[in-house]
Amino acid sequence: MTHIQFNSIARLADNDDNVAIATQRIELDTFVNGPDGQFMIPHTVLEGHRFVIKPISAGDPLFSWALPFGTAIRDLSPGEYVCNE
Repeated sequence: MTHIQFNSIARLADNDDNVAIATQRIELDTFVNGPDGQFMIPHTVLEGHRFVIKPISAGDPLFSWALPFGTAIRDLSPGEYVCNE
């Protein structure tokens, strides 16, 4: 198990965002010390891709750069990879 600081692997574009942008590849089962506590990355996240940093309920918007760019189709937990379906 790897434990790593959030700022060394990701960027939060705006303080109100609920997803972050990976600044490097993040391996499966990495534990992140995030802005709101520790969470695990359950899937490999590639550089430039996004992952959840705050709980998101189904139907809620996903925010990056303070802009909504999608809607959660199910409840999402911190660490989950964000993708289109």
